Amino acid sequence: MDIGVIGGLGITMGLILLSIIGDLRSFIDFNSVLVTIGGSFGSTLVAVGFERMKNLPKYLMAVFKTKKFDKANTIKLLVDLSNKARREGLLALEDSIEGLDDPFVKRGLQLVVDGVEPESVQNILNLDIDAMQNRHADGKMIFDVWAGFAPSFGMLGTIMGLVQMLKRLDDPSTIGPAMALALITTFYGAVMAYGVFQPMGNTLQRKSDMETDYRQMIVEGILGIQSGENPRLLEERLVSFLSPAERQQYDKMKSQRGEEVAEVA
Repeated sequence: MDIGVIGGLGITMGLILLSIIGDLRSFIDFNSVLVTIGGSFGSTLVAVGFERMKNLPKYLMAVFKTKKFDKANTIKLLVDLSNKARREGLLALEDSIEGLDDPFVKRGLQLVVDGVEPESVQNILNLDIDAMQNRHADGKMIFDVWAGFAPSFGMLGTIMGLVQMLKRLDDPSTIGPAMALALITTFYGAVMAYGVFQPMGNTLQRKSDMETDYRQMIVEGILGIQSGENPRLLEERLVSFLSPAERQQYDKMKSQRGEEVAEVA
């Protein structure tokens, strides 16, 4: 589970609850829930369509699920495969493909082994990345659209409450409680939009960008292997995809590998 997402939502909701804990009952109204949550859900369904909306549980899991991309070990793998291809030829990579876990790497290397032209390999893999981004965009769209509708339905609920309040102006004692009740839907809409759905949409975009960067690194590695690029130069190019912290991890891993080799020797 993504601790950052869980912690962030927990802090947001926790602080909101803490600020109203002394008068919690005043912020609970079933009709306001119906208008804000139910109304915004229905409009979101109309906007994005049932085919996207039925995948909402999957997108929610993607928000909370941690997906790690081990760039350091992937670079090591690609450099090792580059060394093997330089020594034994591209066809020798076929023996290594079956043992790979990443289907994207397997697909790219299989295209190389099959003798597909480099330009076609790049186009096919880039199309795969584009399709992935489109799938991720569907999830982000749901949360972005819902975040847009929630405050509007909150305001709609407030207007409905004000109309009902104005009908009872002959009793001044009801104006205060009625006004407070009318504003609850605006509160619900703001919390839904800015405390839940907008952050979730941004989380999906962030995770999509991370995976896109990871896959683009793989494409560069596969094309370098196919072109017979010097493994050392290929490694330097792939390392440019790493953040400073990831580069430290990669350098540490390389030094450990060097020590292991020395011990074996």
